[in-house]
Amino acid sequence: AAIGLAQLLIRDRQWDQAQALLTRAIEQGTSDRVAQATYWLGELHRAAGRAAEAADAYLSVVYLYPKEGEWVTRALAAAVLPAFQSAMA
Repeated sequence: AAIGLAQLLIRDRQWDQAQALLTRAIEQGTSDRVAQATYWLGELHRAAGRAAEAADAYLSVVYLYPKEGEWVTRALAAAVLPAFQSAMA
């Protein structure tokens, strides 16, 4: 529930509230939930215009939770997409 609420807060650009929920989920969750919350932390940073922090969060999912397939795939795609888009521009 906390991650879903954080997603809504990200859409509403309420960065601090969303980050607090995601941080709590990361501190208290199982591996799958932590990977998911860390991915959404990357999305929060991306939406807030903090590209370096977003990349750090995405790559944390890839390296720290390699068995969490769906979130690794999403995080890897999100991490490389900006570079790919720049190369194609």
